[in-house]
Amino acid sequence: MARMLDVQFRHLRYDIFEPVIDACYHASQQLRIAFKHPAPIDYEVRHCTVRGTQYSLFRDVRLENLRFEEEGIHLRLSFACPVQLRQRRIHTSGHFENGMLMALVGLDTEHTLSTTFCKIETRQSTSSMEPITGNHLRASVVTSFADPADTDTVRQALYGLKQISRKEKFILVEFPTVLVAGYHWILKHLKYLDSTKTATSFSDIIAPSSTQAKLPIPPPTYPATDSSGFDLSVLRAPSYRDGSFAPKVGPDFLRAGSTEQKALVEDICSVTTLDQGQATALCENLSRGLAFTQGPPGTGKTFLGVSLAKIILQRMPEKPIIVACMTNHALDNFLADLLAQGISKVARLGSGSKEDWTSKYTLKSLRKNFKNSCAESTKITKAYHRFRSLSEEGTRCCESLNSHIPTWATMRDHLKHNYWNVFHNFVTCLSRQEQQIEDIRKKRSAAGGSAFEYWCNGGDFAEWKEVWRDMKAWFGKTTADSDSPDNSSESETSSTEPTTSQPEAPVDHPYGEFKGDAWALSMDMRAAWISRWKSELGTSIGADRLAEIQRRYIAAKESKREIHNAVDARCLADQEVIGMTTTGCAKYWSILKSLDLQTLICEEAGEIMEAQTISTLLPSIGHAMFIGDPLQLRPQINQPCLSLETTYGRRYRLDESLFERMVLPQTQSTQSLPASKLKLQRRMHPDVADLMRATLYPYLEDHPSTSRLPVAGMVHRTFWLDHKEREDNPDPLAVGGRSYSNGFECAMICELVRYLINTNDFGSGDITILVPYNRQLSCLKDRLTRTRTCSIILSDQDKERLIDIGLLDENEQQQIKSDVEILPMVRLATIDSFQGEEAKVIILSTVRSNLQDRVGFLQTTNRINVACSRARNGFYIVGNSTLLRTVDMWESIIANFQVKGRIGPSFLTHCSRHPHLVQAVSQPQQFQKSPLHAAHSATLCMSAVTNAVGNASNVKRIGSTANVWVFVVNIWHAAIPAQNRATTMADHVLHANIHAYELVSMARYVGNLATLFVTHAYKAASRHPAPIEAALRFVHYLVTDYLAQSHCETGEVPVETKIFLPCGHDINVADLDSKLNIGEFFELSVSGGILALKPSMAETCTKSLQCPQCGAPCDDTLRYRHVRQFQVAPDAIDRLYKMFGWKMKMFAERVHATSKDLENGFKWFCKHIEPSPLAGHRNAALIKARMLYIMPTQTMITRFRGLPYSQQPDEVVRGTEEDISHTVMLLGNTYTAVTPLLPFKCRLDLLYFYCRLTMLREATRMVDFVDQTDCSQYTKRLVAGLCDHITEEVLENVQELQLLLDQSRSYKLKRLETEASLVKVCFVRLLKDAGVSHGMIGDDACQLLLRVEKLVRTYPDSAGMFRSGYDSVKCYWEGSKTIATDLWTTDTRKFWKQWGDYEVGFLVYCELGHPYSQRSFPSCPECGRKVERKVPESQADYERNLNREEFLRVLNQSVGYH
Repeated sequence: MARMLDVQFRHLRYDIFEPVIDACYHASQQLRIAFKHPAPIDYEVRHCTVRGTQYSLFRDVRLENLRFEEEGIHLRLSFACPVQLRQRRIHTSGHFENGMLMALVGLDTEHTLSTTFCKIETRQSTSSMEPITGNHLRASVVTSFADPADTDTVRQALYGLKQISRKEKFILVEFPTVLVAGYHWILKHLKYLDSTKTATSFSDIIAPSSTQAKLPIPPPTYPATDSSGFDLSVLRAPSYRDGSFAPKVGPDFLRAGSTEQKALVEDICSVTTLDQGQATALCENLSRGLAFTQGPPGTGKTFLGVSLAKIILQRMPEKPIIVACMTNHALDNFLADLLAQGISKVARLGSGSKEDWTSKYTLKSLRKNFKNSCAESTKITKAYHRFRSLSEEGTRCCESLNSHIPTWATMRDHLKHNYWNVFHNFVTCLSRQEQQIEDIRKKRSAAGGSAFEYWCNGGDFAEWKEVWRDMKAWFGKTTADSDSPDNSSESETSSTEPTTSQPEAPVDHPYGEFKGDAWALSMDMRAAWISRWKSELGTSIGADRLAEIQRRYIAAKESKREIHNAVDARCLADQEVIGMTTTGCAKYWSILKSLDLQTLICEEAGEIMEAQTISTLLPSIGHAMFIGDPLQLRPQINQPCLSLETTYGRRYRLDESLFERMVLPQTQSTQSLPASKLKLQRRMHPDVADLMRATLYPYLEDHPSTSRLPVAGMVHRTFWLDHKEREDNPDPLAVGGRSYSNGFECAMICELVRYLINTNDFGSGDITILVPYNRQLSCLKDRLTRTRTCSIILSDQDKERLIDIGLLDENEQQQIKSDVEILPMVRLATIDSFQGEEAKVIILSTVRSNLQDRVGFLQTTNRINVACSRARNGFYIVGNSTLLRTVDMWESIIANFQVKGRIGPSFLTHCSRHPHLVQAVSQPQQFQKSPLHAAHSATLCMSAVTNAVGNASNVKRIGSTANVWVFVVNIWHAAIPAQNRATTMADHVLHANIHAYELVSMARYVGNLATLFVTHAYKAASRHPAPIEAALRFVHYLVTDYLAQSHCETGEVPVETKIFLPCGHDINVADLDSKLNIGEFFELSVSGGILALKPSMAETCTKSLQCPQCGAPCDDTLRYRHVRQFQVAPDAIDRLYKMFGWKMKMFAERVHATSKDLENGFKWFCKHIEPSPLAGHRNAALIKARMLYIMPTQTMITRFRGLPYSQQPDEVVRGTEEDISHTVMLLGNTYTAVTPLLPFKCRLDLLYFYCRLTMLREATRMVDFVDQTDCSQYTKRLVAGLCDHITEEVLENVQELQLLLDQSRSYKLKRLETEASLVKVCFVRLLKDAGVSHGMIGDDACQLLLRVEKLVRTYPDSAGMFRSGYDSVKCYWEGSKTIATDLWTTDTRKFWKQWGDYEVGFLVYCELGHPYSQRSFPSCPECGRKVERKVPESQADYERNLNREEFLRVLNQSVGYH
């Protein structure tokens, strides 16, 4: 066994890495040549070695930055990007796919080569790199190390990329076919088994010693306590009603050849859906511990595997079954069948599935349903913290290397022993701010997480610039109005930014001491000190430290994975089926081994290399069942010298599966194991299956369901078109030069595909073209796409292969599968990529036709088997039979065609309805003359529809014209049978959709007429014998007779024009006007247009307008809707006032509540302000949050009433007020003739200023507190900036408040004027506190206070409620109070409550035009009653003597001091 493991390991390693070594050697020679020359701007990416290895080379590689991610160190490597990959084209090129292998090859000045293997993580286009590189000439790729645990390789790569020890020049070598995960886990597993001497199950059978005798196959080793046998009743078909079949059979009944087995097989076939071959294989698989089942194409191998799983789970439900497949596609299909059979407890390991339904069965999803134990949680937490700590340390180290700034961990000891003052500065800051340091680690990744790195990166400067740019937004303004300090150089400060004193330059002191605060140093001075410390430490210390962190990180990651494995094992033990690929078995070996699993079902076993199969044979496996077909394709390998298909490779046989070695051994020394055989196939028509019976499967039987209808238009279901046309001579130096093509076969197959599409109703992928060579695949793809015969489906495997060899344009792949709805889909595939799949019609191109009798790929029996066994209904071969006869299997196939008379130089085509019309087609152009009766009849049926479409395309004013196309297509589908439709209709539909997009913009001019159009069109279609013409006639009337002459705003139409009412009736406009007496409402013109309202409109507008024929309302008609609008106008205005009142109350309450919240939260704010350089950004965030606390309320108010005065006003409230005033004037008989003066917008304006005052007042309080608490440089800048913005905002609001005061005086809104005056005084006091000296501002405040006192006395019912507010504001202005009392008093709350409780139906206007509800307010809430106060003559002039100098002068005169 040990020798077999060693051989498999060496062979697999050679197969994978020999092309890699060859490509790296060739690339290194290219690097030596280009070492002394600059990299060209454009160059060829794809290269090919002498041995034929293809790879991609990218030049001028540079390290952009380092990152620390999940896989450890990530390198962002930029390179000179060739023209064909620039912009976003690199993302569609197939280059740098995730998980692929790549080599970083370097050459230094001493001509020493270095190679570092990496795994590709992601790519970045030239557009994304332009902000970094400054041009669009460089792209980048992010990679991780292929072996992250190799510390020496990591260190040397960092030295070279950072140019630490030597200067190197690098190139990137990409291997497009080498997936790291595809080989890593298998090789690692083989190495582990060999080093630990771990035995696999059945090792004595699969790897016997040379002297060991032939061993019998043991039965399954299930637990001895379980002797109940297998319960076969789970396979009973649903249609079988008899309950007598419920056998539980043991090994004696299942043993091959026994009498009991034969009887049991008959019983199984009678009550289940298994055929005799499947039933026999079922019994034999259950009786053998190591079982093999050979299934020819279409014999139901997967169905057998599902049946075996159901029976075994019935016997051993406590032990999960392993289901292993070679590909993710096959695994998903197998698991889907298990789920369909009711096996729901399924786990799918691995992440390669492309099916969405598998996400709920992944290990990550299943793990969520399991709760960890306390011990597990503790271990996971400790491992996570260790893992996270190393990740953060690695991130900081990477950032240090990126920015050339050392980390605190690197500099700590150096500063402690040589620069104590500097060290003490940072350590003291850290001890004071432990919590803030934690915040920095979470929120400031750029700062690094320590005070030192924060200082080095200029975190305080950067954060201050960010705060300055954002500060305008703190006040509810946009940042576009602010002058950011970024507009100037870093050495300069903004005009409003405080300047800081710069310390002296560093001096050569023994301990490097300097005077002053380190946080006050400029960035230039900090950079000087950092450079000095780095030179003292050396250049390699950063790279060495990062490599060491990587080593410890990988070890911590492995420890963390082991802890999670225990939890995952418990999760998997609860499942019934564990599905994975063979690579997944190797990856999850340790988890699976701990579960003591006993059963394995391996599908596609004939395609799996023996090295991969070994990974599925866990030591505990006692029952292994391999299902496959060794006569189909063998495992795919890279090196032909290791293949059974070559003479040299027969000694190594790497592509020989364990299945083939055990069942069909190539050497006499290997014992042959018995294998079950499936015999009944359900895929191929008997004519196609005859080819298999004549070659490999003489025992193959046909199911009755395989007898299907013939292929329409073809005389024969299977046919070989024999020709002697030579293959194209390949150019070995050209792209894909080692591949072959045949131009004649390409042209013939394309025309055959066109013919079959036009004569059959095929779905997506029903026709498949198989080819053995990639160049022929490319030629077919180009011709089918160019002629628009069909749309192309290419598998991912074929697509990637064409890109790798340069036969598929890197951007053209996005066009494949295009126009899905328009053209039928045809699958193009190589033979090797089509195993396990099928199609209704298969067309095989053999390509090779030469004088040297070189057959090429198609000389292999396995490949011929796959090519000839994929077709369900029809199979057509185009090839040179004379050449292929040299292969034995081809000789048998050709003989079968000859016996049936189905080989010749011409295809025989005929009409489906007239079989006697037969035509021979030997050249591609002859297909066009074939009697396509079905296509001709479809074309004739289409002529009328095509004409209708052409007429409808002239309709260009109806937005719903798209419905015409839908309607036409529906008629076409109903009129023409599906099998006779011509594909030309798809072109008409596409053309129609283009017109529809152009016409949609016209829909807004016709209102609901678009809907009416559709309704009438379909009604007409149901009644009229020519529905298309009827629908188009209706459209013509709408366009020419109605829309072309109508006016969209007034609804004016010609007198003789019909109008279509909502109820569906149409009537002449003049007749309808007469019946509805429209003249009672409007003044009409001679043509019927509406000129003006009649004076009696208010009395007559209560009359309802109805359709004369059915009595349905027609108020929604554009012409008559004004009548209904005037009917509901009075009630609508009243309800609008109620809505305005409720909104104002809600806004006022929110303003008051927000102000109280800020007042109550000020102590909390003071408590959380921290005096420290590290806390500057956090303190600024606290200030910002409190300033923006009222912004949601302010935003609601501004959106409702419009924008501020300084900008263009919105029409939300203002426009509504104007409309109401206009309407009230029109309805003079219903309302008072006084023009209303509505206060709603003014009220909302005042609430807006309340919000501004609350915010600015709170900002002033916070600035005063912070200025006294923290004296750091950051805080000084913050306070200065806030003071400047506060002053600017107050001045702006004072100016805007004056406009509100002028408007309130104009509208005679006494209460509003009083309140606005007090608010303005509070704003002016904020200016006074800020030190703004302006005489007019102070005088204005005094005059406002005098005016308020007078209003309070004169209007006690309205302005009088602000008596207490006036006293408070006066004291605030005179300085006896530090802050004004809130103007929200009991009286004001009552006022807003009354507006919120506004009652509809009692609307009146006061003498001045102010609206209010009599039920809610006893009198006008804005002006109230006026009280004339008699003032004694001796006191009459006191109010004008408030000026201090004038008052003293009058006082001196009155007491006699002249």
